[in-house]
Amino acid sequence: MDGDYWLDVHQDVSARFGSVIELLEEAAECEVLPADSAEGELARLRAQHRSVTDLELRMPIVAPMKAGKSTIINAIVGYDLLPARNEAMTTIPTRIELADDLDEPMLELTEADADMFTRLIAELAEDVTQNFQAAVDEFAHLKPLLIALRDRILTQIPEQAKGRARVLDVLTQINDLARLASFFTHERDVVGRLSDAPTLRTPYWHWPELAMGAGRGRLSIVDTPGPDESGFAARLTGAVRDQLEKSHVVLVVLDYTAMGREADEKIKALTDPIVRQLGRSKLYAVVNKVDQRRPGSRDADGVRRFVAVDLGLTAGGPGERVFETKGRLGLVAARTLAALEREGEGLVIAESPAVHDLVWEQFEDPEDREEALATWTHDRLRRRADKKWKESGIPDVLGHVIGRLREKAVPILLESALDLLWAQLTSLNETVELRVRAAAADASLVKRQLKELEGELRQLRDLRNGMPDVESLSRRIQTQLDTHLRLLRTSGAEVLAALSDLPEEGGQHALRKVFDWSVQQAKDLKSKLPAGGKDKGNQVMVFADRDEAVRHLNKITNTLSGPLQTALEYGRDSLAEAATRIADDEIERQDSWARPIIERASRRLAAEFDVELSVPDLRISVGEVEVSSIGLQETTSDTKKTRTVEKKTREWKYWLKIVPRKTTVEEEYIEKVKRYRVDEAVVREKLRAAFNERVDEITREIGGYVADELSAQLKEYYDGLDAFLLRYHGNLEQALEDAGQSRSRQAEITRRLDSIGRRAKEHLTAVEGFKRQLADGTSGT
Repeated sequence: MDGDYWLDVHQDVSARFGSVIELLEEAAECEVLPADSAEGELARLRAQHRSVTDLELRMPIVAPMKAGKSTIINAIVGYDLLPARNEAMTTIPTRIELADDLDEPMLELTEADADMFTRLIAELAEDVTQNFQAAVDEFAHLKPLLIALRDRILTQIPEQAKGRARVLDVLTQINDLARLASFFTHERDVVGRLSDAPTLRTPYWHWPELAMGAGRGRLSIVDTPGPDESGFAARLTGAVRDQLEKSHVVLVVLDYTAMGREADEKIKALTDPIVRQLGRSKLYAVVNKVDQRRPGSRDADGVRRFVAVDLGLTAGGPGERVFETKGRLGLVAARTLAALEREGEGLVIAESPAVHDLVWEQFEDPEDREEALATWTHDRLRRRADKKWKESGIPDVLGHVIGRLREKAVPILLESALDLLWAQLTSLNETVELRVRAAAADASLVKRQLKELEGELRQLRDLRNGMPDVESLSRRIQTQLDTHLRLLRTSGAEVLAALSDLPEEGGQHALRKVFDWSVQQAKDLKSKLPAGGKDKGNQVMVFADRDEAVRHLNKITNTLSGPLQTALEYGRDSLAEAATRIADDEIERQDSWARPIIERASRRLAAEFDVELSVPDLRISVGEVEVSSIGLQETTSDTKKTRTVEKKTREWKYWLKIVPRKTTVEEEYIEKVKRYRVDEAVVREKLRAAFNERVDEITREIGGYVADELSAQLKEYYDGLDAFLLRYHGNLEQALEDAGQSRSRQAEITRRLDSIGRRAKEHLTAVEGFKRQLADGTSGT
């Protein structure tokens, strides 16, 4: 089916969604929906309806630091929207919505998240006051924020910020607060506790690639932390996972000038959990900064093939999944086109900062720049900016994104919406039937059932109160991970021991086979050492040339840090899997206690009032964590030397003349010539310390984050069960109240409930029809 077919279906579903919300609002007025939860439930439905109506395409962008992610986002928006600096900036995922109804950007946080940040400010104020200098030493660029925290100048984070300056201020603050929270204590998982990603709604320039017409789609970009953000990388918990689950395309940005660097390698580690969750078909790659390509470098086809193979994007051909961009060129062109769109013929070319940036990007000669500013017309400027916009490669990316929206995202979005509507209507229909039947039943029966429900609600609350807290969950997880930790530390020790003498017989364990090749590689290093002074049986190498010493040091550290990093990544996965199994056991245990209560209540009420009642499908899942790299260290030394020198002397001869003479002498001196000393034992010890420190950190992260995530998910699980029984309870109470009304009032209530029930069934029939249409359409795609 083509995109237009899906767009037609989308309009019908969107209209149906709106009608269902109106019906639910009426049901809330009749107290069919519990008053204390109705407004929150309706608010979530309205938000989902907006997403469906706007045909929102969510596109997370993943990139290492300085790959040009912010530049590309700013180019899409048409102006410098995101904050940027030399130090790491993005800590918290932020959703950027391109909006047609705004004149200036607006940042929105949920009430819960704004309150969390406000509480975090108070906590950090205490930490900063006690450790101010240590914090300044670690984060010199954040000194103004640290002072504001120490002096209690910063006191709260608002739910809403308007205008670019204020938006950037608040966005920078929340990212830096999250960074500081992680510095002071790893247990403060700000990212994992977000109820939703902050939403930055912004006006944008209408690039021609949109070309979808009014109401035909909106692009939302999710700005994510980079993989070289220690502790923040691929943590698929809370808001991060939620944003990925709702995404249709994931864009990976790589830096052409640093192809093959470690951060780019770690992109694969970051994308792997995304791929497992969303499928590799949603993954696209952008190689940025290709305008810095030099003669003899890998050409465009070569880059595409390399990246496609590296990230496994071979399906459909690399030309369809891997793109090259010139982010800076795209940004200056977009800013110019946006200025022309905004100001038209009123744009003063010589005075426009956007035009200046475009011209400066194009010409190096000052005279050429001045001539362009003085002579270009608006038409010529527009043609030049449009040409450079196309040359930037960003239009190709956007074109494929929009194409995917039409072909793939619409049915995905519709399927999600229809599943939600079906669940809501089924529950509404069942609840209305229960209310009507209970109103006609004997009051003593209704009261008995209310008493039974109250007992079941108490049982659920007792189970909730007996749930282990985050701290005890974390301790339990970490205790049960001890075996895996011992294996991981043994694996690291074996790799490091390979540089000297590895015993012939080592302990056999599940990780050993992973490192056989790397251990042998480390042992082979012994026979390939470069020339240089040696002592302690090749344990220390001394070099006169710094580059040669660095090459040797790199050879050792690269040989060892590679398998150590593999050990960390493999061990991380092993630990995460073990932690997940522990969490699954806890989930299964809680579910085995709670679900029978719900099922018993549903069966009893169904039998007593002759209605069909279904049990909700409430599921719990646990996220993952990422590993950062290991640091390296080198040592140097000075040397004493001797030299031969000529000295002049004067002698008196018999004719009373002074005769100069030259003599050769040996003298000692200290020459400031550096010797570069590479002590393999020191390198090993530094790597061992870094490795074990990271193992400890991974354990804390897994124990803390999984426990925190599990606790939050269990709370949500019990909230859902509570809401399920409370809806029954509320309607039985209301049925008793209905029975006490006058006959005319009872008749009016019954007519209204019958009307709600009848329309719910009509909507259910329509939704089921849409679901069949969707199934037929996707099977024929």
